[in-house]
Amino acid sequence: MNKLEWRKVFNVDMQGLVDHLDFIADMLSTTFREVYDHLIEELDEVNLVPYFTGMIMTVFISDLQDISPQIATHIFDIFLFDGHLSIFQLLTKFISLQEEEIKQMYDEDLQFYIAKQMPLDCLKKYPMYQLLDFEASVEEANNPNKLKC
Repeated sequence: MNKLEWRKVFNVDMQGLVDHLDFIADMLSTTFREVYDHLIEELDEVNLVPYFTGMIMTVFISDLQDISPQIATHIFDIFLFDGHLSIFQLLTKFISLQEEEIKQMYDEDLQFYIAKQMPLDCLKKYPMYQLLDFEASVEEANNPNKLKC
């Protein structure tokens, strides 16, 4: 974890978390523009903190451990093995698979869905190896006729 500088996420200034949120904002604004616009419209500001901070800081686990401990454990194992890129790979895949559902939700339902239900829906329907296939995630984002949860 030293090599990956994961501790920066938890520093007093939380620079690692800020960097990860900026990366997510850039990824959404370029690859999933409609989702990005919808999230920003819901918050009335350019701030994705309410949607993604928990996912980053807890590697999805805080939102999934009570609902599905096996899935939470599996994600953490992959995080320990592959590092923080696995978080972004999963998030990209989740959004690509659930883009239409995200765009149809609002307010607290949207925040709950992204934080808790979206990962659970995808992780229950698809094997982890498929969800961590980054190239397939990008391909599916560019070709909406691919798999959907």
